Amino acid sequence: MLFTQFESTDIVNGKITRVSSPLWPGGNVGALQSSFYTNPYQVVATGSNMNDLKNGLYYNDVYYAGQPFFSVAFGNAYGNGTSATDVSTIHAYPSKVIYSQYKNVLLPSTQQSFTFLTASSGTTTTTITSSNIYVLAFSVNQYKDRIDEGNIQFSLSGSNGIFTFIDDYTLTNAVNDSYNIISGSIVNGVATAYSSGQYNAIGNLYPKAGIIVLNADKLGTVVGTELTGSTINTGPYKLNQQLILSAITKCNNSYFQVRKSEFLPSKQYFVRVKNQEYNYSNNSTFVTGSTGKIRFTDFYTNPRTYITTIGLYNDNNDLVAVAKTSQPIMKSFDTEALIKIKLDF
Repeated sequence: MLFTQFESTDIVNGKITRVSSPLWPGGNVGALQSSFYTNPYQVVATGSNMNDLKNGLYYNDVYYAGQPFFSVAFGNAYGNGTSATDVSTIHAYPSKVIYSQYKNVLLPSTQQSFTFLTASSGTTTTTITSSNIYVLAFSVNQYKDRIDEGNIQFSLSGSNGIFTFIDDYTLTNAVNDSYNIISGSIVNGVATAYSSGQYNAIGNLYPKAGIIVLNADKLGTVVGTELTGSTINTGPYKLNQQLILSAITKCNNSYFQVRKSEFLPSKQYFVRVKNQEYNYSNNSTFVTGSTGKIRFTDFYTNPRTYITTIGLYNDNNDLVAVAKTSQPIMKSFDTEALIKIKLDF
């Protein structure tokens, strides 16, 4: 017998397993900020054509170890901060486009602006709306299914000093669609001033989308005024994503720590080898001579084989998976075997 068809009861859908791993390559939980760099060909143009919407004036792709890992963008709900050349030449407001893009992706249809937590006491929360945002959007092929809540930490440097931020998953230990970005560290938890529930959040984490939205107005007062420039509500272009990127890269002694999650479904295949099956082998050592005579006479009525490998085939008899046993399993007419194979997809 060469093949055995699986019965419907032989295949069981297993549980979905969440597998967490570092976002950055190399097995480390963080990466030195000096290791990040932008694409030198993603340059700022003159504002003479629509290429300004994509050439680095309003967003930058950030690379690490030769791969794009995230992008940094600036958005304004009203188009403020847009280059005056863009407005007069191509009549476009890219900063408004960026704000609207992330609003449509992350917020419910009934919510028109990003809101950020300013205080929390029991079940009562106070929020503030901001029309100026920075966005850190991770590449979907890097973060897989979601960013790990409770496992993200980054630092920003400004005129007020260096500040480290995390999400507030540890305050709730609940799986939510979004979390607040507040002061603290993964090792030490949230800052003391925030543990009482009275705290200002500088942004939101959306783990499923792999996106961090930062309140640019709040960053200007917390981290430093250079993060908001001399004016953020009027043109020409003053507030830009390069300020945030610079604030990250100045923290040379800090780490941008991110972990990702991947949800792996599994199936279990029960391979049932009955006593009458697979007692003879096609291995050339099992037979002798040109006629294929069984080599040992005591194998005529009492053959024995050893199972070491199981191959899984599709309906076209193509080998799609191979499983190895931990040790050879002896098979004869008076023995049967039940082997469970688990495949993670």
